[in-house]
Amino acid sequence: MVTLPPQKEDQAGFEAFMGRYLPGLAAERAAVEHLNTDDVLKELEIRNMDNKEF
Repeated sequence: MVTLPPQKEDQAGFEAFMGRYLPGLAAERAAVEHLNTDDVLKELEIRNMDNKEF
């Protein structure tokens, strides 16, 4: 196996990607924390009663 050093263009692209990706993780975490688990479970139960194929 041969390991090559990263090219500057590739490294810059990866850093740009991570710069966009990491802040998105904070937004995703906030969305998940905002969900009320009890409300979600109640909604699933209602849908399951209405649609036996669910």
